[in-house]
Amino acid sequence: MTSKTLFLALLAVFSLWGLSPQESFSAPVPSPTCPCLPSEAVEKIVLKLLDKNPKIVLAALKKAVEEEEKEKLQDQERLVQKHKAELLAPNLSLPTSGNPKGDIKIVAFFDYQCGYCKKSEQTLADILKKDPNVQVIYKEMPIFGKESNTLAQIALSAQIQGKYACLHTSFMNHKGPLTDLVAFDLAKKCDLDLAQLKKDMTSENIQKALSQNKQLSETLQIEAAPFFIVGEKIIPGFLSQEMLQKAISEQRKSSKPELSSSSLH
Repeated sequence: MTSKTLFLALLAVFSLWGLSPQESFSAPVPSPTCPCLPSEAVEKIVLKLLDKNPKIVLAALKKAVEEEEKEKLQDQERLVQKHKAELLAPNLSLPTSGNPKGDIKIVAFFDYQCGYCKKSEQTLADILKKDPNVQVIYKEMPIFGKESNTLAQIALSAQIQGKYACLHTSFMNHKGPLTDLVAFDLAKKCDLDLAQLKKDMTSENIQKALSQNKQLSETLQIEAAPFFIVGEKIIPGFLSQEMLQKAISEQRKSSKPELSSSSLH
């Protein structure tokens, strides 16, 4: 837990008790405008409060964590606004599905070895069938090591042969370990030229695409997969049908300009 979260929790406890910091302790505590007390000191105060009234402190800690997460999402939404051109920049290695002229753009950051990414894929597949004005833009984000990176290379290389959709779906629907051998077997079933696929995997374009995805995810402060951007709304983690439909409805009702790119293919 960060010192900022501990500080917010401490203030929340004081607020819930209707007390000022000075009324609760003789030791000096930071003012709301200067949270500069060392985290160790803040932690000691919170632990003392926890010993006196654990339920109210735990509730305050939960509230503080939620507030910090909310602030982070707001920061990320501002970053999305700032970097939307990079998110949607046309690229030969940029895989997409759906309507290129759709009013809703869904950017999906994912890893093929991520369980929640696979579960969320069905949600994306369903919305593409139901809504003709949605486009999904896939951002390979291999965060689980060497095998994940290899799978991303294979998938992006399939894009060069026009078979990304088939292989992407095969990877996402595969049950069990997704090894290199399994991946190439699935590629063969998608009628890919394996010799050309293996050659393209190490090409400059594929490495550049993965590097750009990594840089963009770091710029947007994305720390885990899956991570979705629906229009301008941030949805980290598992994407349910209810969450996605709500986000789409909100974006269409919003007066803010939508993320759009007429040049995507």
